[in-house]
Formats: sequence, C-alpha cells, structure tokens
Amino acid sequence: MISIEPGHIEKDFKIYKNIKYIRFILPIFGLIIVLGAIILGLSIITLVKVNNKVDRIIDKHHESTSNAKARQQSLNSILSESVRIEDAMSHLNELQRIAKVSNGTRAINTSGFNATLDYITNYLTANTNYKVTKSFFFLRDFALANNPVLISSVNGITKNYTYSTQISVADFYHAVYSTSINTNEFTQLTAIPNVGCSDDDWQKANPSPAGRVALVKRGTCPFREKIALATKYNVKAVLLYNDGTSPDRVSPIEITLAQENSMPTLFLSFTVGQALLNSTQNTRSNTRMKLLIEAKNIPDYPVGNICADTPSGMLKILISDYQKQNEEKMYPIVQELVKAQRELREVKGQLKNLQSHDTISSSSSSDNCDSDVSTISLFVQYNGFFNQLLDIQQTMTIENLLVKIRQLTGISNDRSIRLRVLSEDGLNTIFLIDKELNRTIESYNNCLKARMILNIEDSDDDDDREKYLKWSKSTSSSSERTYSFDESDV
Repeated sequence: MISIEPGHIEKDFKIYKNIKYIRFILPIFGLIIVLGAIILGLSIITLVKVNNKVDRIIDKHHESTSNAKARQQSLNSILSESVRIEDAMSHLNELQRIAKVSNGTRAINTSGFNATLDYITNYLTANTNYKVTKSFFFLRDFALANNPVLISSVNGITKNYTYSTQISVADFYHAVYSTSINTNEFTQLTAIPNVGCSDDDWQKANPSPAGRVALVKRGTCPFREKIALATKYNVKAVLLYNDGTSPDRVSPIEITLAQENSMPTLFLSFTVGQALLNSTQNTRSNTRMKLLIEAKNIPDYPVGNICADTPSGMLKILISDYQKQNEEKMYPIVQELVKAQRELREVKGQLKNLQSHDTISSSSSSDNCDSDVSTISLFVQYNGFFNQLLDIQQTMTIENLLVKIRQLTGISNDRSIRLRVLSEDGLNTIFLIDKELNRTIESYNNCLKARMILNIEDSDDDDDREKYLKWSKSTSSSSERTYSFDESDV
C-alpha cells in the first residue's frame, strides 16, 4: 500500500499554483511589450516626420533668402549701371558755380540756396517727365541787436562778465533762439542739483527755481530737455555752463535751442559756472544775477522744398527716363522679389504654427477685430515697393476706395487688380475686398482693425479683368503726395 505524506501534497500544490500564475502573467507581459514597441515606433515615426518638415521649412527659408540676395545683387547692378560719373560731375560743377557767385555758400536763407532750387527745378522740368512741385515752409531766424550783458552780485560785490565771439577769451556766450530779457534788478540765483535732466532735480532745488535765474550744468541729456524743464518750473532765465570734464569742455560754446523756445538763455564757461555754484552752496552768501539779452525781431524766412513725382509713382523714380531698357529688365526682378517676400512670410507663419501647436487665426472673428473704429489707416503696398498711408472712413464704398487707390498709385483703369487686406504684421490675410462696388467698408465690421495693410496685386484672370475694368470711373490726377521706399521691401 502506498502512503502519501501530507508535506509532499502541499509542495506539489504550490508548484501547480506557480505554474498556473506564470501562464496567466506571461501573455499580459507579452502584450505590454508589444504595445510599448508599437507606441515607441509611432513616436519615432512622428518625430522623424516633424523633423523632416522643419528641415524643409528651414531649407526653403534659406533658399528663399539666398535667391532674394542674388536678385538684390542683380538689382543693385542694374541701378549702379544707371549712374554715370560724367552726369554726377556735371551737376557738382554747376552747384559749385552757384556757390562761387553767391558769396561761397548755398546755405538756406541765401541767394545760393534759392539758385540751387531753381537749377534742380529747371533741369527736371526740361529733361524728365516728372511732375515737379515746389513748396515752402518757414523757419525762425535769430540775431542779436546788441551784445548780451551778465552781472553777478555776491553779498553786494558785483562782477561784470566778458562776452566775446572769440570763445577762448569769453566768460559766456549767447544761445541761438534765446528770447530777450532785461531784469533791471538783480534776481536770486538757484543751482539745480545734478544736471537738471529730471523733475526730481528741479523739485529738490533750494530755493525753488520759480521766478528765479537757474544755474544748470552741462551733461547727460540734451540742452533742449533742460530748457523744457526750466519752462515747466516757471524759471525766469537759465544759465547753462560747461562741465570741465576735458580741456575742450571748459570754454563756453554756442548752442541752438528749439525754434519754439521762449526761455532767455546764456551759456557760461566751466570756470564761471563753478564759481557761481560754489557761491550758491555757501549759506552765508547771497548770490543774485542781472541779465540783458536783446534779440532782433526778425520775421520767419521761407525755405523751399522740391518734390518730383513720376507719372506711375513706382520704381521709375529710381531710374533715369533715358534708360528705358533697364526699367524693362527690372520688372521681372521686382516680381520675383515680391514672390520671395511672400514665401518668407509663409515660412514665418509655418514656424509660428510649429512652435505654438496652434493654427494662426485668419482674424475673422470679432474678438480680434476693432468693430467700433470709425477711421481706418490703410498702409497701401503695390508690388511690395509702393508704400503710402491712406486714411478712410467706414462709410466709404468699394467704388470710391478704388478711385482713391488708382489716383494714389497711378494704376490706369485698363489694368486689372486684386485687393487683399492683411494684418498689421503682414503675415495674415484678413479678407479679400469684394467686387460689389456699392458695398461699404463697414460691411466688413467683424474684420476691421484701426491699422491694416492693403496689398494691391495684378490680376491675370480674364474674369477678374472684365469685372475690375469697371472699377474706378474717375481718372483725375491726385494732389501732391510723398513716396517712400522701404529697404525691407527691396
């Protein structure tokens, strides 16, 4: 008879349980390993795709940049070939001749300056088809009626300081555009702490500068800022003085204040200014000043300005009219540059998308728009080169907007164009202008911003051409306008 010990039965039962447990766990571990491998593989594939996409974007950016640089070099070559040394020398010789017969100067408010304006106007009118206009603005003139006088009184002891046009021997000098003053009586002098470039300096002055003569040291900020603060704190007159930080900063100097200045002002040497400062810091001293400045009452004088406007208002302003062939060479280059500029903007937008993991909004929602703006400033761009700020009202119709645009840019009615409104940074298209002529700007009220870019594009589509030819019934010439060419566009 076989006997079975209880210990053996228990041991065999444990082995059986372990084997059963292992058979149950092994498939689970295998499944986990397989899933982990799948996830890891997917992650690697995703990273590779993202990396390749980023590389393509960066390569495209570098390629566009390189192409733009190459085209820019070609453009520069064409422009440089348009400049002739003999022409430049001819103009320089004529300007030198004008100076010689005008007492050796062509400065503003002289006969030489006016003769220069006439020469430029006559030359452009006779040799180009530019629309030449001459305008004038007025500047304030300045001259002294008599030499200024400066006298100090320290505890009753007076001293008269020297004014001279020879700076090396002068104690003080006049300031251009200083106003007249005759104090008659001595006025208390107060020294402004530090260099008088902040409100804190003027507020800490003791005694208060209001109604007194202020002593202000040179340094840190422009003289005009010091004078503006003196005016703010109701100073009677200002005595600026040199800082003595180097040998060439000891003598007085001639300074020019703002044309709208209303403050009597003199400029002292460092030696005189420092002596007066020491006197004001002595509590037992009573330092007072007497000033006499007599400025002539001279009427403002006109200064001429010339504007030469090309018929088309575009790149022709860069090229002489007698080199039409170069202009023809430049047009395809311009088109390529505009295309490259758009590609760069697209790259910027794609990079921004990758960094934020969000799609750039087209700015069509009312949350990103200024629906309550009444006046909109449109920065007009045509082929990336013509830049002009145009202010319009929301109530303006599309037809009237087209009239203004064609007048502003010189685009003829037989040229088909497309209007695209961009965000202020130029990266996003907000909306395309509809072809309904009676539609008003305010009908885009969910997309309007106070400042936007209006991009004008040539349209090659026949259907567009037929519809756009009906736009802009007015061909009247625009009034005087100013053109600017941004280097980033070129």
